[in-house]
Amino acid sequence: MYTITATYPSAFGLLWPQLIRDKAPDYRNVDDTAQVRAKFYFNLMEQYGYPPSKIEFDAGADVVVYRDAGHQQAHLAAVCLAGGASRRARSAARVRALEQAQALGAPYAAVVAGDMVEAYRADGTRLNQLPGWFA
Repeated sequence: MYTITATYPSAFGLLWPQLIRDKAPDYRNVDDTAQVRAKFYFNLMEQYGYPPSKIEFDAGADVVVYRDAGHQQAHLAAVCLAGGASRRARSAARVRALEQAQALGAPYAAVVAGDMVEAYRADGTRLNQLPGWFA
């Protein structure tokens, strides 16, 4: 039988408040950035084919995707912002994402603000979209 806890066990505990936000009054004031982070996590898996075992929430960059199972070789560093983030905030997030990508040795960086995703190579070159996962 399919259950979300069996499919995404590592993130379920972190995402549970976002999943039940509308059902319980305790979760009405969940941070907007946390909602964006949670949505981006699932989009990485559903739209881009990234395996959940390679995605990790990080302090420097909000979301880091690794190439290997040991989480030693970074592939993508992403910084998440609330949906109504200003241009200045997105620009600062871009700098932070690129710095984190370079520090981790990741070839890609992303800035996620609400539904908008800006993808970059680690050298700062803008991409049209995030690269899909390589098998």
